[in-house]
Amino acid sequence: MIGFTPEQVVELFRLLGSIAAHSLTALISGGAAGAATLFFARNYFTTKIRASIQHHYDVELESWKDALKRESDSELEKLRRFNTEQMEVQKAAFGAFQASHGAAFERRLKAIDVLWGAFLNVSRNTPSVVALTDILLETEYADLLSKPRWRVLVDALSDNDFQKLADMTEAAESVRPFAKEQLYAILFTYRAIVGRMILSLTEGKKKGSILPWPRDPVVHLHMKVVFSDEEISAFRALRVAHYSWIRRMLEAKFLLEAQTIALGQESAETALQQSRKLRERVQLEIEQDQAQKAELDRGRSGSEIA
Repeated sequence: MIGFTPEQVVELFRLLGSIAAHSLTALISGGAAGAATLFFARNYFTTKIRASIQHHYDVELESWKDALKRESDSELEKLRRFNTEQMEVQKAAFGAFQASHGAAFERRLKAIDVLWGAFLNVSRNTPSVVALTDILLETEYADLLSKPRWRVLVDALSDNDFQKLADMTEAAESVRPFAKEQLYAILFTYRAIVGRMILSLTEGKKKGSILPWPRDPVVHLHMKVVFSDEEISAFRALRVAHYSWIRRMLEAKFLLEAQTIALGQESAETALQQSRKLRERVQLEIEQDQAQKAELDRGRSGSEIA
């Protein structure tokens, strides 16, 4: 609380003594002149005391303002320095992130190229009779063995067709650790379905009855790896062009995933998540610092009141 200095206390008592002396003189002399003198003396000294007290308060107030300003400037400088340090930490984190992911990103791009090449190899080594089934209704599969020009394509099937698929996609196995798993799953699904088509046609040739491969539950099981239930239902609703539908859909899925990686969208999302975590950490530290300052201020205020 605000108090008087020793000099002001002495001055106050001196003024009060003067008032008392003038009052005594006025009482002794009596009359209107004495009363007037007492009135003016009282007003004069009351005004002087008030002015002295007001001056003291003004000096104290300015002193408090200067102290608060210095404290505020100091806190702002601390906050500015803290923010600068955090920005440097964030910058260093981003630099480390980019450096560590640069080489991995190059390997991933290479893996995409190899996987796409393997995908195209599956298409190139798919037997012609598989593409022929695209124009057949389910009731026309029996014609594959009865019509001579189609039977020739069926008879051309052999176990070597399976081996070709394996050989033409072998390179994909070596880059799998660097590829996004979804891309490998798309390639695997395509290779497995084409292999299942070849097996269905080969076994049907041996038995003398070829069944429509689009109704094969094993084909549907392979499709579940990358296709949604709605997409599988759409596939089952087709009457023709089942192979073309699968190939086009898998191509679209592969290219979409590959584009996401090649354009750096996946890495950008990871970087944004990293940045968000850093900002949250900085904000938390600022809030903790402010809470500690507020606690100290409350403790200081309590001490002054006491």
